[in-house]
Amino acid sequence: MPSRSEDGCRHRLRAAARSWGEAKRLYTKSGGNLRVIDATTGKCSSKETSLNCNVQGPQGPEGKQGPIGATGATGPAGIAGYEIVTNRTELTDVGKGVITGAECPPGKKPVGGGADGSVSVYFQQTGRIDLQESYPCETSDSAGWGVVMAKRDGSDFASNEKVSINAYVVCVKVAP
Repeated sequence: MPSRSEDGCRHRLRAAARSWGEAKRLYTKSGGNLRVIDATTGKCSSKETSLNCNVQGPQGPEGKQGPIGATGATGPAGIAGYEIVTNRTELTDVGKGVITGAECPPGKKPVGGGADGSVSVYFQQTGRIDLQESYPCETSDSAGWGVVMAKRDGSDFASNEKVSINAYVVCVKVAP
C-alpha cells in the first residue's frame, strides 16, 4: 500500500499534468526513476535525462509486405449465358387488352423483362398503349416473362386497330 506522502505526490503530479500546458518527464540515468516537472519552470539535474512525450516524429519507412494469405473458399456459381429474347405480337379486334410474353430457351431462367406497344390503323400509328402488368412466369416445362398491355383510358380497341407489342425477357443460366 502506498504511503500517505506517495499518495499525495501522485495526486499532485496528476493535477499538475492537467493544469500545465505541457509537462516534462525526466528519468534518472542510473535506476530509471521517472519524475514529472512543469516544462516552463522545472529543470533537469545532471543525473537526469529529459523525455519528450506526445511529439510526432517523421514518417517511418514502409514496412515489408506480409505473407500471402490462405486461399478462400470457392464461392457459389454465378449466372452465365445472358440473353435477351423478344417476341413481337400483332393482333386486331382484341377488345380491352392483350396478354402476351416472351419465353426463355430451355435451361435458362428469367431475371427481368418488359414490353412496349403501339396501336395503328391501316399502318398509321395512332397512339401508344400502356404496360399494365409485367411479371416472371414459370411452368413445369418453360420459363419467361408475361405482360398485359391496354389503352390508358381503359377503353376497348376498335376492330380496325392493330395492336403491336414487343415483349422481352432477360434470360440466364443459373447454377443449381
